[in-house]
Amino acid sequence: MPMRTCQNQRATKTRVKGQYFTFIAVIFVSLLAMAQDTVKSNEHEQSGFGREQVGFVPIRQPFPIPQGVLPVMRKDQVVVRCLKSKDSNPGQPPTQWFVAATIHLHDPDENDLLIMPRMLAGGQDLDKSVSGCWDGMKNSPFWILRRVGRGYAVALSESADGLEILSTRSREFRDIGLAWLSQDALGTEIMKFDGKRYVRFKCADCP
Repeated sequence: MPMRTCQNQRATKTRVKGQYFTFIAVIFVSLLAMAQDTVKSNEHEQSGFGREQVGFVPIRQPFPIPQGVLPVMRKDQVVVRCLKSKDSNPGQPPTQWFVAATIHLHDPDENDLLIMPRMLAGGQDLDKSVSGCWDGMKNSPFWILRRVGRGYAVALSESADGLEILSTRSREFRDIGLAWLSQDALGTEIMKFDGKRYVRFKCADCP
């Protein structure tokens, strides 16, 4: 029987590793979908989110973005870079660029917001964002805006493949879970509220 070379062994290990992480990715997407089915059946708010319309978990019940959110969003560096690339008025990012869902991080009587890029619908443009700044199927920007008085403040601005509002809490605010998927890695990160914003608490294979 011919002996297997080191090159063949490495190729086999790479293939098995790729299959393993593909399996993990499928589980990750399935868990998000199951979470949403549970949320839907119990008539509770959505807690798991992925890139809109591209096979992960879209926002099921979009919430109209209040006008007071736009002045807050325009200060975020991710939005600033997009506005500069489009030679747009930095004082007014279009509402059509975004899609939002209501969440409750702390007070059940106050509506906080989860905001994602709005994607084009139909045909082969499922990976195209309306703004043109956040195309592609991976690492979508996520923004979480918490209600502060009569306005909003950005509590989280991160890019990931998936985001989940967790049941655990820090400073009485619900923790946030982020996840990234690739062919050879599954990265996860737990974000905790520090009194003003969400900061990294625990990270495994983060990009």
